[in-house]
Amino acid sequence: MLDKHDKAGIAVEETAEVLTSNMKKMETAVEQLAGNWGNSASQLSDKLVKTIADLEERFGTKLQDMTQSQQSNISELKSTFDQQIETVQGKLADSQSSSEAEEQQQK
Repeated sequence: MLDKHDKAGIAVEETAEVLTSNMKKMETAVEQLAGNWGNSASQLSDKLVKTIADLEERFGTKLQDMTQSQQSNISELKSTFDQQIETVQGKLADSQSSSEAEEQQQK
């Protein structure tokens, strides 16, 4: 009977050792998985920050280009408007001169 108990005890000890070994392997695998997830999360975070910075730079550049283009368009419109005003003022002055000359000829 004692042999049976000894054999059973040995089997229990061997099983406990196998379970302990397997649990250590599982713990190592979980730690590695956690490390991999941590690295992946860090890499993803870095890529996200880089992408956001890139988009901000592109948006800023496009916005600056649009602003410069609008300022150029405004300058061109102002120049055209100023030229038209000068033309109208010149025609008005010519018209007034002609009217004054006609009035003096009639007198």
